[in-house]
This record gives sequence, C-alpha cells and structure tokens, in this order.
Amino acid sequence: MDLRSQLNQSTGWFARGGDDLRISGGLTSNARHVVLGTERGLVFALNVADGSTAWSAAVGGEVLSDPAIGEGKVIVKTAAGTIYAFDENNGTQLWRVVTEVPALSIRGTSAPVIANGGALFGTATGKLTVVVLENGLQAWEARLAIPKGATELQRIIDSDSKPVVLGNLAYSVAFNGQLSAVELSTGRVVWAREYSSFQNIAIASGRIFVSDYNDSVFGLELNGGIEQWANNDLTGRKISAPVAFAGYVVVGDEYGYLHFMNMANGTMAARLDVDSDVYAAPVVVGDTMYVQTRDGTLLAVRM
Repeated sequence: MDLRSQLNQSTGWFARGGDDLRISGGLTSNARHVVLGTERGLVFALNVADGSTAWSAAVGGEVLSDPAIGEGKVIVKTAAGTIYAFDENNGTQLWRVVTEVPALSIRGTSAPVIANGGALFGTATGKLTVVVLENGLQAWEARLAIPKGATELQRIIDSDSKPVVLGNLAYSVAFNGQLSAVELSTGRVVWAREYSSFQNIAIASGRIFVSDYNDSVFGLELNGGIEQWANNDLTGRKISAPVAFAGYVVVGDEYGYLHFMNMANGTMAARLDVDSDVYAAPVVVGDTMYVQTRDGTLLAVRM
C-alpha cells in the first residue's frame, strides 16, 4: 500500500486503523528508499520511485532522530537507547545493540552515521560510540562528558548531536560536556573543548559552528578547536542548530526568524521573518536553504 492510500484510509497522518503514528525521525533518503521513524516505534522504508512501502519494522521505542542509510543497511536509534540494523532491501533485522539510558535524560537521541564500515552514534551517558556495521560489535567508545553535580538534573550528559565525519576524525558534542574531535580508527580524543549542547554541529570553511544551551553561537578552528568568535545576541530565543549557507552561519528561533551571522567573525548580518517557530535546523542543498516552520510551512531561501 502506498503512502497516498494509507492517508486516504486513515484519520491520522500516515496511520493505519485510525491510529496516528506521529512521524518523528527522518526523512532520510538515498537513490532507492526514503526511511522514517515514528513515536509509536515503527520504521518505514518507502520506494523513491512511487512512494509505495518497501517494508516496515517495529523497534519497540520512539524514533526521535534521523535513521542512517548506507552500505546496504538502515541504522535506527530509539529513545530507549537501542540501535537496530536492518537490511535495506527487505527490512530483515540484522543486529541490535542496547545502550544505557539514565533515569533522567534529555528527550532526544543522536542520529546515527555510517562511515568506514562502522555506525557512529552518541549515547545518553555522554559517549561517542562506534560499532562494526556488519555485526554490531563495539569497536570503541570515547567519553565526551563526565557526570558532575549533586542532583540528577545537574548530572545530565546526553550526547544527542549527530556525529560529523571528516577525514579520519569524528566531531561531536555533549550536554554538560565537551565538543571533541575523535580519531575514527582508534577512538582517541584528539582535542576537546568545554561546550554544552544537545544540538547538531555544522562544519564549513575549516571551522566548526555550535549553538549551546544558552542560545549562544560559536565558531571554532577545525584543527585544534580554538575559539575564533562567539555571538551572544540570541539569548532566550530558543535557537535551532546552526547551518552554513552562502558564507553565513544561520539559525532559526521560536519567534519565527532566521538569523544570518558572518561566518568569519560571527557578527549579525541579517534577519529574515518567516512568521512561525523554526524549531528544526534548516537544510542546505546547493544554493538553496529549505526551512520548515512549526505551522507546517515549507520555505526555500536563496541569497
């Protein structure tokens, strides 16, 4: 049954039997499939050609981050800390890895990344972990944060950022922890700087850009992690993760604005009113930036 038929036969978005499945992870695609996850613990792979359902699978937990597709496999991470690998062709479960989730953690999960024969993901215990793509066996883990403080709230150290792989290094950040560059082959931490964030990071023009939990935006040198600039103009605006676009670092906020900062020095260059909460980071493809707002509007922005 294709997506249009499912919509026509249900009262909820992409639902069956009137049960609203609440799409919450994805969309992720390649030349063959579009993969998405739901809050009801289901994963769907749709055929790119016609939107028909190639396969679906139950994962027993909310899927709050984008699945990964690569090397013939689909990798899915649930809010319960379990990572699943499925055969991209038919949805057969290949392996499953369970990670620890503390009693108190941030609602959200690190999106997995496939690189160099491994699946990389952050954990709710402040680690960047790599498992072998073929069998799910752990290759290494690197600590990005150590619990500190007297209360459970102070000791939250989730690594919910999607790792970014560039060359032989993987970059990631943790809440109440560090922004780190980790050697992909060994798990050795090459450098680490104290930043606290649950947002994805962006890399462009030899720099790393990160927005922290206080709504400040930082630009750091890729080699060594030396901070080059900080922008504190957006405090209290609940900004999105940053993206690099046309020479600017762009974030959205809950008041319906896109903010454009000069990539070289972090100064505010422009703002664009899009009328509704920008709760997710924009997506940049070529010379176009796509923005989805809270009210369901999709915008394409060019310079």
